[in-house]
Amino acid sequence: MPAKRISEKGYRQLYSDIQPYVNFKIPKRKKLNRKQRAEIKAYHHEVRELMARPHQVYKSKSRKNLKAVQSFAQHPPGFGKIRVAFVPTNGVDRQKISVKNGRVYVTTKHVITRSLKFNLQKLVVDPEREVARVIARDNSDLYALQAGAHEIPQTATRDAVADVVMRRMREYSPGGDRFKDGKNGGNHFNNWLFGLNGYKFKNQDEDNTQYMQSKQRAKKNYQRKTKAKRKKMRADGRRG
Repeated sequence: MPAKRISEKGYRQLYSDIQPYVNFKIPKRKKLNRKQRAEIKAYHHEVRELMARPHQVYKSKSRKNLKAVQSFAQHPPGFGKIRVAFVPTNGVDRQKISVKNGRVYVTTKHVITRSLKFNLQKLVVDPEREVARVIARDNSDLYALQAGAHEIPQTATRDAVADVVMRRMREYSPGGDRFKDGKNGGNHFNNWLFGLNGYKFKNQDEDNTQYMQSKQRAKKNYQRKTKAKRKKMRADGRRG
């Protein structure tokens, strides 16, 4: 079934929805051209995807800090006109977000989350050594893999995390059980295995598994609650 055509009014409504989060403008009276419509549609889709999980909006006057937090929040590349970061939360706690020496720290009353980025070239050559380098000066209790715009909801201790990384690399390489070839390398690990999130729990009796499960439940509940709203946004975009 062919996609329904979006009207001029519909595109302007889509832009209005994302205007607080982007740094490009559209003409108030002049009719939108094809390039402007494509940009609105692409950014509306991306912002909607980033907001489809429990999140906190981060703003900064420092472009460097903003890019660091966007990377931590797993914004995909190619959308440099988004002027905020949508940082995932557990759906309950307010987060304090800071950047020190290029590393992002997200703190709640329960846990401190740190962003740890891989050097992808070194990861390919010697994954065990690269994981050891990344966590060498970090004191997190558990680690989760950053997977593109998502986080794999499975944690590992510092002794086991290198094995987890290498297993995922094998699974998502040619010949691996989960590898699917396609455009730009398909789901090869090079396209999404960018680093780790380290979790340091303030209360050592905290149930780490329960915390990760609560994040996933919060995400599902949030998506369910916003489903009707997203449907309405699509309908508004098609009306003229």
